[in-house]
Amino acid sequence: MAPVSLRRALRIVKHDLLAFTGAGGKTTALFHLADELVATGYKVAITTTTQIYPPAGGQPLIVSPDESELCRRVREALPQSRLVVAAGDLIQTPEGAKLAGVRPGFVAALRDEAGADVVLVEADGSRGRPFKAPAAHEPVIPALATLVVPVVGLSVIGRPLSPDAVHRPERVAALTGLQPGEAITAEAVAAVLRHPQGGLKGVPAGARVIALLNQADDDGRLQAGREVAVLLLRERRADAVCIAHLSRAELPVRERHDRVAAVILAAGAGQRFGGLKPLALWRGQPLLAHVIQAVLASQVYEVVVVVGYEAERVAAFVQARWPGLRIVINPYWAQGQSTSMQAGLQALHPESAAALFVLADQPRLSTEVINALIQCRRETLAPIVVPTYGGQRGNPVLFDRALFPELMAVTGDVGGRGLIHKHADQVAWLPFAAGAAPGDVDRPEDLEEV
Repeated sequence: MAPVSLRRALRIVKHDLLAFTGAGGKTTALFHLADELVATGYKVAITTTTQIYPPAGGQPLIVSPDESELCRRVREALPQSRLVVAAGDLIQTPEGAKLAGVRPGFVAALRDEAGADVVLVEADGSRGRPFKAPAAHEPVIPALATLVVPVVGLSVIGRPLSPDAVHRPERVAALTGLQPGEAITAEAVAAVLRHPQGGLKGVPAGARVIALLNQADDDGRLQAGREVAVLLLRERRADAVCIAHLSRAELPVRERHDRVAAVILAAGAGQRFGGLKPLALWRGQPLLAHVIQAVLASQVYEVVVVVGYEAERVAAFVQARWPGLRIVINPYWAQGQSTSMQAGLQALHPESAAALFVLADQPRLSTEVINALIQCRRETLAPIVVPTYGGQRGNPVLFDRALFPELMAVTGDVGGRGLIHKHADQVAWLPFAAGAAPGDVDRPEDLEEV
């Protein structure tokens, strides 16, 4: 599947103020994102709170140590140019001419007074290395930043901890326990990114955090990025991880990883079945047990089981087998599946970025299907991912958090089918062979046929 844009992967919205930190492609990411935003009609201001090289792409450059004048000139230039680079001064350094940064407290004026729709800030330095940990005075993140993007170059994984590969290797050693010369691992990269004195240092309390793992230009580095993502998302302060190949001319993001929850719907009365269907035995154990096992073995980050009909019996079974599993009782289960879907959504942690709705009466559901749906979303960023089995639409279905309000408005004994039709142009259809279907148990005889 094709990569996606940095703008979509970072979920940029109007009035965002982004701070790029870390190493391994900050400037490239910043200018690539600026071009994407301008192409969609946004007015963008680029600046720095440290030092950066002057733009090489011919972007309009406005330099003034007077903040009022700088703001005025940016405001006058933006309607025509749509993109400006603003700095406090042009200075000479041992590395050559650089733009000197503005005060962190001034940055928001480029948005609020100068009229930029989005402000992009390079808030850290790395001297061209792919990896770093910050010193005491770094990074310099504006207090009003809405999104912080810690960057790492995946080329560092496997290289020895040394000044050739790492900016401030002594700080990386302190945060990871690595010794000089030891190979840098995915675990070490994740440890720095999620450390309060590493990738999370100086992040404003209300800002989103999305790590950007650059240089995923082959399958080995892509896999290393996936390992970092799994480890990093255990830290709830991180919202997502983008794995990218920023040297691509277009669509640089290969995958976006975030937290997908599973909502297992086990609340119905099973009238056609004639009994408590979730606890009916299939191949020696209850239907619900087969489903829970498949879900728990998958890449979901959170699991909620919604019960209703004979809730005490179903909940007791789940608690006895999986004591830590979250159970939600839906008192309105008789009003239809939509109420169970909504009870599950309301119970999810705020950091869950999507929900996979799983039916408790489909015992042949496989972990492989669940993981494939999640992977499809990572690669396409589709807000809805639907499996097909032998050309027939099936379950489970994955919905992005952006659609949760619409799911909460559904009524009756339906799930998200209406949204699939409504947003048909945004659905990613994932085909499987007919034999991969999760089965369906509606009547007692189906236990023999499924």
